[in-house]
Amino acid sequence: MKLLFLTLNKKFPDTLFKNKILKNIKHLVTDSLNELTESLSSQNIIIIDMLLPKHDAIKACKEIRKKDSNSYIIIRSDEIENYTKIAAYANGCNSFIPFNMPADVLAEKIKSINSLFMIKDEQDSYSYKEFSISFKTKEIIKNNISYQLPKIQFKIFTLLTQNPGVVFSNKEIYNYAWEKHTKVDTAALYVHLRGIRTNLSTDYIKTLRGIGYKVLK
Repeated sequence: MKLLFLTLNKKFPDTLFKNKILKNIKHLVTDSLNELTESLSSQNIIIIDMLLPKHDAIKACKEIRKKDSNSYIIIRSDEIENYTKIAAYANGCNSFIPFNMPADVLAEKIKSINSLFMIKDEQDSYSYKEFSISFKTKEIIKNNISYQLPKIQFKIFTLLTQNPGVVFSNKEIYNYAWEKHTKVDTAALYVHLRGIRTNLSTDYIKTLRGIGYKVLK
């Protein structure tokens, strides 16, 4: 994982990296969007200040997504209007944090994002209950029978089953399973979840109304 900061406040990352959780993580601190996009690796968490002299965070998200659809992008801002949040999400932002978020809380958030969203390249397969899942072949094996789900259903299933008991909101699932800038509604997500349940004959996926989805531990 690599942490990238688009900010004028160099003291903010310095404070963050005093936390032992992040001490040895590769990182870049810059106020240049070009430098940041040239430094993208296969696994990135990007933290952007809402307002910068040459561009705003929404424009930065849009430019980053042209080169990278997998990074997790966080915008730092206070008292942001809903219409601005909607525009940011539409251009690839994943979440928001306030400027005054304590460093230890943000460090734990980064740790959590890394464990939930950054699947290690070397991980070819894993198991969940009676299922064996292969990223290499995109197969799901249950009781010696091989299943192959559509791409989006496979991504949803692996997101949930790699993190048993963790609740994912609709937005988090959209950002993970669909291509960026794709318009998705709740009905489409429901159809894919129903498809997973039907194709795999499983009732492990649970709906928490108004909150999100999870699989049983």
